[in-house]
Amino acid sequence: MDRNLFEKFKEASKLIQKVEIDNEKLTLFWANNKKEIFFLSDLRKVALITTNEGPFQPDIFWLLMFRIPIMVPSDELIPGSLKITDYILNLPNFNYDKYIAAISSTDNQGFELWEK
Repeated sequence: MDRNLFEKFKEASKLIQKVEIDNEKLTLFWANNKKEIFFLSDLRKVALITTNEGPFQPDIFWLLMFRIPIMVPSDELIPGSLKITDYILNLPNFNYDKYIAAISSTDNQGFELWEK
């Protein structure tokens, strides 16, 4: 991913205040008191982006490709964001080997884990 594009996604992801996910939709609650709904049936691709900025900054981000790409920090400080992992790990043909490599990474890397 282009570094400038990554930085823009990362900055936008800081505005996410809360995440809800169920079997049908992902709902993002933004800092401006607005929410955005993404239907999981429209999910096309999943990647995990890692950075070298941890442990004091979020350093693991889900990159979810819907009609538009969204990047959500996998961070216990954002209520509900860790539940994305539970959903994604159960996708058919999910690449667990790459996932293990991704969560072990402390470098700036991207790992494509699933594609519809």
